[in-house]
Amino acid sequence: QRIASAHFINHLIATNDMRHPLVLAGDLNAVPSSSVLAALQSHWVRPAQEFLTIPVSQPSRQIDYVLTARAVAPSSATLSEIKTRVLDEAVASDHRGLVSHLKLAGTNSKLPLPISRVVFGSCIQQDQATPIFDAMLRENADLLLFLGDNIYADTDDLQQLRKAYATLKAKPDFQKLLQATPRIMATWDDHDYGVNDGGAAFGFREVSQTEFLDFWNEPKNSPRRN
Repeated sequence: QRIASAHFINHLIATNDMRHPLVLAGDLNAVPSSSVLAALQSHWVRPAQEFLTIPVSQPSRQIDYVLTARAVAPSSATLSEIKTRVLDEAVASDHRGLVSHLKLAGTNSKLPLPISRVVFGSCIQQDQATPIFDAMLRENADLLLFLGDNIYADTDDLQQLRKAYATLKAKPDFQKLLQATPRIMATWDDHDYGVNDGGAAFGFREVSQTEFLDFWNEPKNSPRRN
C-alpha cells in the first residue's frame, strides 16, 4: 500500500501543472533503503544524510522525512534543503521531530511566488511630496496594499478626479514603487470615492468606481467592476 501511495503521489506530480515549489513531509513508515523511498526519489529529493527518528528514546532508524520536489521544467520555482536536524525532544511523540531549512530558488516563470513580505499604506496627498514611497520601495515587498484615500479628490467632477489620479501617477517615486513590486492591490475610501464620509447617496459613485478600477489596472472582466 505504501508503494502504491508513492506511485500515486508521483502520478499527481507528473500529470498536473505543478510548477510551484512542493514539499512532501511526514511519517512515511519506510527506511531510506526501502522500495518506497526508491519509488519516491524519481520525483522527490531527500537529504543525503540519514536522520534517525525512531524509537524516540534512542533513535536508530529514519522513517520521517522532509522531501522537496524535483523541478519539472527549467522555469519552475524549486525548493532545496539547506540544513536538517533532529529535535532533542522525546515527549511530544513516539518519533523525534525534524526541522528542515529550505531555500526557494528563483524562477523565470510568470507564476506568482508565495507572498512573504507585505507593505501597506493609505492616505496619499497627491499634491504634496511623497517620501514615504522611497521608504516603501526599500522594503522589497512581494505585495503592496493601498488601503484607501489613495488620492484626495473630494469631487463629483470627472476632470478633477482624473487630474488627481494623473498627479499621483506622474510621481517618479510612485512609478518606481509600482514597477518594483510584483503584486499590487487597492481599495478605496471616501476621499478617492469622491466625498468626505460619503455613502450610497453620492450620485457620482459609479463613475468614481470606474475611474478607480481603471487607474489600478483592474481587468475589464473583474467581478469588482460589478
